Amino acid sequence: MINYNKLMNNLETLKLDKMVMFLPNYLEIIKTQDISIVDILHRLMKEEIKYRDERTFKIQVSVAGFPFEKELKDFDSSY
Repeated sequence: MINYNKLMNNLETLKLDKMVMFLPNYLEIIKTQDISIVDILHRLMKEEIKYRDERTFKIQVSVAGFPFEKELKDFDSSY
């Protein structure tokens, strides 16, 4: 348990927020399913990268100063 706490503290220090959030769930998956630790680490990294990409996008949109967000699906393409 001491190493687990150290791991969680290190992840927080490195600001790997999503990994901190998802790690307990993935540890349970390791216990119940036959999945390697490398695969679990890969999944955790994908979650963290996805989170950071989404956060970066939101920051860039807010810095751009757009009055509102509009996506391709919002445009009227009937003409």
